[in-house]
Parts: sequence; structure tokens; C-alpha cells
Amino acid sequence: MACRPSSTGLWKLLMSFWAILLADLVACRNSTFGANGTWIENIAVRQNGDLLITTAFPSGNLFLVQNPMSPQSSMVPVFVFPTNSTNGIVETLPDTFIVVAENISQSGNPANGVQGTDQVWEVTLTNSTTPGNPPEVVARKITDMPDAPRLNGAAAIPNTTAVLLGDSQLGVAFRLDTVTGQYTKAFQFPETAPVPNSNSSDDALGLNGMKVPGDGFFYFSNAASRTMYRTAITADGFPAKPAGTNGTSTNPVETIARIPSVPWLDDFDVRVSDGSIFLTGSTGNVLLFIKRTGSSYEAPVVLAGAVDQLTVATCTAAVFGRSNGKTTPTLFVTTGGAQGAPVNGTVIEPAKVVAIDTSGL
Repeated sequence: MACRPSSTGLWKLLMSFWAILLADLVACRNSTFGANGTWIENIAVRQNGDLLITTAFPSGNLFLVQNPMSPQSSMVPVFVFPTNSTNGIVETLPDTFIVVAENISQSGNPANGVQGTDQVWEVTLTNSTTPGNPPEVVARKITDMPDAPRLNGAAAIPNTTAVLLGDSQLGVAFRLDTVTGQYTKAFQFPETAPVPNSNSSDDALGLNGMKVPGDGFFYFSNAASRTMYRTAITADGFPAKPAGTNGTSTNPVETIARIPSVPWLDDFDVRVSDGSIFLTGSTGNVLLFIKRTGSSYEAPVVLAGAVDQLTVATCTAAVFGRSNGKTTPTLFVTTGGAQGAPVNGTVIEPAKVVAIDTSGL
């Protein structure tokens, strides 16, 4: 499918602006869509520090936030997918990203995907010569995944052409070769599963956020169990121990933290320098910090937000920024504008990206 950026309709509503605010413990800055009813689902950072964001509502689009820490930042459309939602996004090569696209149910449990609509795309960007304009885009559909009803998170396997793609309804992480389009089931544990036969959107999704930071572990959150885990992974993206007779991996799974105080858990990032985790609490409206000291994790603490605040309301994903090719201490957090659970029952806002300085943590 060809790239289809547009300057009309929805794009005119999604104007960006900056505002300065203070949250508990950390300084924040946010770039906001100009309309309610918007939902940013996930985020990735380019080599030059610009941000790519995927949207779940009102349609499946890819946006670029250029110069995100500048007062002259801009938000421009990059690509329109033929689905009503985009989910996980991860960089596999410099400025080449894998994006999950699918249709989300418009009736019944809104957490459920529409079977047969899941697609995986590769999007490669090159810089535009005109400031404020979208970059040049080359996009190709790698594969359809009709047996995956609800692809969600994505994680690159370092130094390979493979990615892990998590299906939140099945509780399975598939391994996809992005060159051949071939995929296979790689990880499935009781810890990746949703609550069986759930009619609640809080419990209908299991495996959610995913990262493979290159330390020999596959990190993942489970939305339904409100738990953060990790398990050993091989260099090519499979469980360190083979599957048992029932096809489920026999890998031991380490529980990093259980957080029953939030309705569910979403995506996260791992700070490579020390292994600490910055985890979004979705409709709990909080960003959580799990500090790693030596070989152990401390108890999670709330870093920003509260259930009755819009600071990071319905926060969905987090990623550390880049500058001059190096990771920075600025953490970018995306939100759904309290669409998932209006603050105090009625208050919503446009979706936004919040920049948080973590240098003192």
C-alpha cells in the first residue's frame, strides 16, 4: 500500500502544542492532540530524537513529533493504515520500524480484536528537506497474521531480523522474521494469559508490554494480573529452555512486581544503564517506577500522576529519548486522554505525549 498522508479532515484536528507543568517528583512537558476522543497507543524514538506515535482511536495512524523538546516542535502525519487501530511499534534498523495494525471491536468488549484483521508492517523513514514536513516514507506489509486475534506489543530481538509480537487475547508471543514473513509461537506461559472468559476489559488482555533490552531476558507486563515479569531468552529470540509436551515453554518466569492497586498494566521501558523499569498504569492514571539495585528490584512507586489527575491519564506506553545517537534521561509517556476511564467520572482531554526528566532517579 502506498503512503497516504493528508492535510485534511482528521489531520486538521490533530494540531500540536506545548505546555509546561509540574508533576510529583519530576518535571513534565507535554505535546497534545487538539481534539478529545483521541488515543495514542504506543511510541518509538528515531535516531535523530523525533518520536513516532501510533493511534488506537479514532483510526490507525502513524504520526511524527519533530523536535519534541523544542517550543517549535511539530506533529505531522506519516502513514495511514487500512485498519481502525495501530498498536506496537519498535525499531529494528536505524529509522526502520515494525508496526502492528488491526481492527478493534466496535461492539461487545472493546478490548477484543477482530479475528483475521491483524497485519504487521515495516515503515522506513528518511528525513524531509523541508522543516515541518513529513519525512519520506517507504512502507510494506510484511504479513497478515489471521490466527492472532489481538496483536498488541512488539519487541525487537537485538542483532537479528526478528521481532516478538504479543497477542493479548491468546497470551502468546510470536516470533516473526521480518525478512521472510514467517512466524511461529515462541513464548506462552500461565503468566502471559488473560483472565479466562472475562467480560471485563480490565481482565480480557494478558500479555501486554514487551521489551528485549539485550541483557538475556524478555521482559513483559500482564494487563489482567497487574504483574511485571521477565524470563530468559536466547540470542535469536526463543525461550532459553525448550517447550514442554503441551507446547508451553518450561522457562522459569521471574516475578518482578505485582501491582494490584492499578486496574491494569500497559507498556514500559527498561533503563539500560541499571535495569530499572518505567511502567504505565493505564486507567490508574499513574506512571510507576521499579528501581533495580544490584540483582534485585525495589517495590514500585508512583512517579507521576494519580487516579484523579490528568497528568498521565490512561497512560499507554513509555520510551527513553535520544540525542546525538545516545539515550537521554528524558522519558516520553503517551496517553489516551482519560478515554479509558474519565477522571472523576466525566473529565477527558486530548491524547498527549508527556516528557519526564528522570535524571535524578
